[in-house]
Amino acid sequence: MKSDLKEIAKLKKKHSKWPWETGLGGVKHWLLQNLPVFFVLWLLKNFLVVSEYKLKRESYKFFKYSNVAYGAKQNRRCDRLLVIGLRLVGQNMPDSYFDLVRKAVQSTLIDLKKRDEFNETVLKKTDQLDHSLFDATSWYQLSRGLFCFGFLGAAWVARENSLDSSILEAQLTDANSTTLFRGIQAHIERRELTKVNKIVLDSGRQISANILRLIQETIALLQSDRHHSVEVFRPETRLNSEIFKGLIYGKNVAIVGPGLPHGDYGKEIDEFDTVIRIKFIGNEMLDDQNLYGSKTDITYLGAITDLQLQEMGHQKDHETIKLILGSQKTRSSNNLKPIYEIASDILLYRTPTTSGLRTLNEVLKFLPSNLKLYGFDFYVTSTPYSKQMTEFYETSSWLFGHPNDFVANGVYFKFARARDFSVHDPVSNFCFAQNLYKAGLFDIEPYGKSILELTPYQYVERLEEMLGDW
Repeated sequence: MKSDLKEIAKLKKKHSKWPWETGLGGVKHWLLQNLPVFFVLWLLKNFLVVSEYKLKRESYKFFKYSNVAYGAKQNRRCDRLLVIGLRLVGQNMPDSYFDLVRKAVQSTLIDLKKRDEFNETVLKKTDQLDHSLFDATSWYQLSRGLFCFGFLGAAWVARENSLDSSILEAQLTDANSTTLFRGIQAHIERRELTKVNKIVLDSGRQISANILRLIQETIALLQSDRHHSVEVFRPETRLNSEIFKGLIYGKNVAIVGPGLPHGDYGKEIDEFDTVIRIKFIGNEMLDDQNLYGSKTDITYLGAITDLQLQEMGHQKDHETIKLILGSQKTRSSNNLKPIYEIASDILLYRTPTTSGLRTLNEVLKFLPSNLKLYGFDFYVTSTPYSKQMTEFYETSSWLFGHPNDFVANGVYFKFARARDFSVHDPVSNFCFAQNLYKAGLFDIEPYGKSILELTPYQYVERLEEMLGDW
């Protein structure tokens, strides 16, 4: 055990290098986080020659940096990074709105009791902004910043404006392929499938064959067209796809998220033909098997390396696992278990999908006869993991490529979760799951069902309740 701990300490140190030890990218990020505002903006626009579009996209990084300072009560650092993020969103932002967001962040950092007041004010002022102030990208980046600081109602308004703008921009005669794709993403989220078909027909050859196949595949899923097998749209050439298909096609499948199942579902879970667990790290971490069950056939681990797999080996139950699911960044040559790489091309609006929903999407394409979800809370609970899993993640979440505060206990967890909202847009992920659920493609335990039956704005309100006063 001591040798295991020594090896883990070495690996952890390797993953905790100072920015200047991680190459030019690390140097750049360190400089951008620490230089004065005017110099950072000059550096991005002139020295690094970042395009206007990329400048807007850079803003969310500064919102994330600012969120970290917010959680650490570093007022001046938080404000400086927030200013950079807001300036990168777009030049048309009114000074009064710019000042309001800064004041809201600083005031709530000092006095949490002011959060409700500023939530209402920022929501009202965001709703009053002229829709023509920003394009779809600027609106979306603004929403990411507002999500980052817990002003979720206002973030929802900015995000809706982004969807509306994407749809309008896709109708322009000079719309490029990216703009068309954003419009399609927006229509897909709103289940406006006939409008998607119109864009595809009107666009001629601007949409690539791969994107066209993805659109057809998504529409087939949302229309619950089970006559289309996975081979129609996705000829599988990825390693170990036959193993995955053998475990899914025509089988009764359960996907168990890392959240806490709201009931004694252990026996029910273990009766499925195939049980998939998200980031499974061993039965000893499942806490109460009356809730979670004990059977595991497949685990999703995301983008991890050989070394990380080896370090997890002593904590992981490998005997029963038949397959590991990973992202397309996963690299492994140690043959610990077969690895099937999940594709990341999913039609969510401007954001990557979460681990659980990425797994759900891939499973559906291999046509299980029955599929049910357990332990999916869609971010609305403030205690998302069992005690054992929480303790593991607090010390070892870096094994999955996450910072150590990934599921930190106490107040700081709320900051980490809000920061995560800027990366994994919670509304995009919610709408994606909800649309698949409305298509009748899977069942879910009653607690998860109660969430998926909310409207998107009701869902945002639940997120605000979860964050509370932080």
